[in-house]
Amino acid sequence: MNTMDTKQKDYLLTIICYVVWGFQPLYYAIKPDTDAMFLLMSRILWAGVFVTSIVLVQGRGKEIIATFKKKDLMLKHIVPGAIFNFLDWGVYMWAVMNGHILATSMAYYIAPLAVCYFGVIFFKEKMTWQMGVATAIIVAGVLFAGDGFGNSPLITIILMFCFAAYAAFMKGVKEDSPLCTSVMMILAAPVAIIYIAIFRMGENGMASVDLGIQFFLIGAGIVTVLPILIYASCVKRLPMTIMGFLQYLSPTLGIVCSYLMGETMGKNEYILFGFIWTGVLLYSIVTAIRQKKESRAALQEEGQHEQNQ
Repeated sequence: MNTMDTKQKDYLLTIICYVVWGFQPLYYAIKPDTDAMFLLMSRILWAGVFVTSIVLVQGRGKEIIATFKKKDLMLKHIVPGAIFNFLDWGVYMWAVMNGHILATSMAYYIAPLAVCYFGVIFFKEKMTWQMGVATAIIVAGVLFAGDGFGNSPLITIILMFCFAAYAAFMKGVKEDSPLCTSVMMILAAPVAIIYIAIFRMGENGMASVDLGIQFFLIGAGIVTVLPILIYASCVKRLPMTIMGFLQYLSPTLGIVCSYLMGETMGKNEYILFGFIWTGVLLYSIVTAIRQKKESRAALQEEGQHEQNQ
């Protein structure tokens, strides 16, 4: 397979990942006689089983053990990253199962900007003017739209913060996504097992769950792990400018899901989303242009260097 075919395949697989993430609300909104906490714990267990099995099949069992032995990595990155990751999962699933899909879409539109601000605050990265303008537009939307969103602002803020915090704690981690995901699931597995043993065993517990729900819970693990594995294998070969635009596919599809699930957008939602889309689009376009110019300048500099030699 030539380079062009590989690149096209990477684009296709990456888009499929974002489509799966975008339509996940439809899966979790099915909620066949289960609650968000039980679904979260089951998702952790089954996702852990699948991703760890894949890592072990790849012959990387020693890497899992080695990762646990790296105290600085575990305490400064993996453990806090896992906490925010699972908090994100829990709030997301509760929101989806309780008719707040729009709030989750709102969060994941704004989350990339939140990541940028975490970089400025905690890693002393440079604040760009497009970040400032985009943020001002989004804040103006929040102020102009006013109240009337119920629990939506709190859901949006928590998800946005968890997304950015996870990205910040995992920044600089050299271990790949499948390995880190496996370690996180193994860390959380005892909590999930204890929860299920205490609250979901017995006459009305997990053992009494019918086969359809069991498959639903197993499917939650598959839906979680497969996109992570595929995305991790493709993203390193694709330009960040393209990835910057593709990441907004998921929350856009989330809006489609909210419509399919019967959520309606009132005046406040239209106003706020209008401001969010304007800010995000401005930030993305300007950032893409800047990165393209920097890439072109780097190539020209490299060419001049080769000529001088």
